[in-house]
Amino acid sequence: MLTYLLFGYSDKMISDNHWTYFDFNASQKPQAIQTEEVDFQLALNSTLAKIFEQNNGIDNTKGDLNFERENFQIMSLTSLYEGENNSLLFQKELFISKENYNYYGGLINRYATNNFLLGVNSFIDKQKEEGVASIGSEFVYANFFKSYANYYIHKEMKNSLQFGLNFALPDNQSIIFDIYQDDAKNNYQFSYKPYKAFSFNLLHKTFDHEDEMIFRIGFSFDFNENFFKQLKTTDDILEGIERYNFFEKNR
Repeated sequence: MLTYLLFGYSDKMISDNHWTYFDFNASQKPQAIQTEEVDFQLALNSTLAKIFEQNNGIDNTKGDLNFERENFQIMSLTSLYEGENNSLLFQKELFISKENYNYYGGLINRYATNNFLLGVNSFIDKQKEEGVASIGSEFVYANFFKSYANYYIHKEMKNSLQFGLNFALPDNQSIIFDIYQDDAKNNYQFSYKPYKAFSFNLLHKTFDHEDEMIFRIGFSFDFNENFFKQLKTTDDILEGIERYNFFEKNR
């Protein structure tokens, strides 16, 4: 703390013909350093984008460094060829944790028009314990129908087939039906989302020859948005496959 004792003299003091004593006690504190909260996830993705992406508006890279779970994941999508209606893409992923690691790379070829998308893909996976090759396909019609199929070729395990189907009613896209099947389980799901913030979900699961029926009621509110706007009806909740989306691998 710095204390100042000041003596002053002014025109008014001259007219009064005497000195005036001023006691000025001021505390000076070190100027606070302005700190900015660093968005680590944004900084990580920005750095990865500079390394893996070309400036073409198509390439996409995302990463995740989870300190709590002690793992790291990076996914990258690169355009190899662009035609008027078709794209050849190269997708790769690296996942590292304390107990395991997994990396894969593969080609995705998609043909898209205004209402249709047809894609084929082939991947090579390498996990800690085994390697897997896969071939697959995906098909989308507008916002009403989506399907995909993947065939996994294992070195030591039995080969497996995976199939998924999602479709919405053309007149009411807030109603969605999902079917998922592979060698281990079958899922049949009915979803109804009449409002943006409110949904019903009925799921029938079969796993290891055991059946299970699940009914859920979901709520989803955005506190930064007007509450009453979120009670309006919603359409188009089917998440379709876009031309430049990452291919979602289910392992």
